[in-house]
Amino acid sequence: MSDAHDRPSVVITGVGLVSARGIGRAGHQGPLVAAEPTELKLFDAATMPATVAYQVQKVRPQPYMLRRKDLKLMSRDARLAVQAAGLAIEDAGLDPKDGQQWPDKPENVGLFMGVGLEPGDIVELGLVMADSSKDDHVDLQRLGSEGIGLIPPLSSLKTLPNMALAHVSINFGLMGPGEALSPWGASTLQALAAAVESIERGECVMALVGGADSDVDLGGISTHLRTGLAARVTDAGGVSDGLEGVVMGEGAGFFVLESARSAAQRGARVWGTVAGCATAFAHSPEVIGFDAQGAAELVGPLVSGAEAPVKVVSAAGHHQVWRVAEAKALEPLGVQVVRPSEAMGHCVAASGILDLAAAMVSDEGQGPVSLIGLGWGSSGEWAAARIDVSGAEG
Repeated sequence: MSDAHDRPSVVITGVGLVSARGIGRAGHQGPLVAAEPTELKLFDAATMPATVAYQVQKVRPQPYMLRRKDLKLMSRDARLAVQAAGLAIEDAGLDPKDGQQWPDKPENVGLFMGVGLEPGDIVELGLVMADSSKDDHVDLQRLGSEGIGLIPPLSSLKTLPNMALAHVSINFGLMGPGEALSPWGASTLQALAAAVESIERGECVMALVGGADSDVDLGGISTHLRTGLAARVTDAGGVSDGLEGVVMGEGAGFFVLESARSAAQRGARVWGTVAGCATAFAHSPEVIGFDAQGAAELVGPLVSGAEAPVKVVSAAGHHQVWRVAEAKALEPLGVQVVRPSEAMGHCVAASGILDLAAAMVSDEGQGPVSLIGLGWGSSGEWAAARIDVSGAEG
């Protein structure tokens, strides 16, 4: 790799957001005020200890799709991804349906995404399980002989983790470097680092980077409850500062990245500059899913080089135990911590860039300010990225 002084500066020229808080830049402006989740709609959660979550009200990828009939092939994650990616491209002053006006050929435009687990359709799977059950237990022999034939042949295309990336690539004609990462909450910030490196190496002039995740389905809620990470919240209980778990959500966030030279040549508006990225593996966490010491060690070097006031954008949200550990670890660094997930929920694989983008667009991102996105995975991955917002363009 070339010397740091020879590498092109990488800037953000487009921001796309889809969350329970709203759609696009307009839906996320203003203060990041803690909000209440809504009753789960994707399945009957009446008997579960978590009956509410942060859910997107208008998932509409159709304006950005080449063929609307392909909607039946898309999981909810993929639909969120296409919608947010289209919004980011429009925000960059480009036409999502006309790649000819972009600063480079489609094969030189990269796509880097953080992806989560793609759940199976509960209606489709429910029919299979019901047919294969006997005495309240699944009969594996019957499942293999009869139930397998009831699974729609296209179901597998919805559950592959990289299918969300495929749908974004296909609908926007992106044929450059691509990568899908799935280390839980660190994935989108790791994807951001990969995209920046790709532009620095000259592999592409522009890249779309982001992620999407929907963990408000039966599988997602159950998994996080079983691991002790999800808060037990009902429609009657509301959300309070005393919760010892995360309140689940869904959403998607994307950036359009390009070299500063490319942005200047096409007269693009610059929303921020990527000032640094860092990844690491955590120490043994004292709190499940959270390593405070690892957070401080990862964020520290990014803080030291900042000239503007620093705000750490964290996904800790409503998880009180995480918040306490995080505040204690980051206090010596003299930074302010903001938590967009209090207004959008914990969106798992989408959280890093989605939370960072929400902070950029909100009052928290009014420059000059340096925003450090912080994400982590339960198996020990850490990722951070610093965005410098000058205030002149943003």
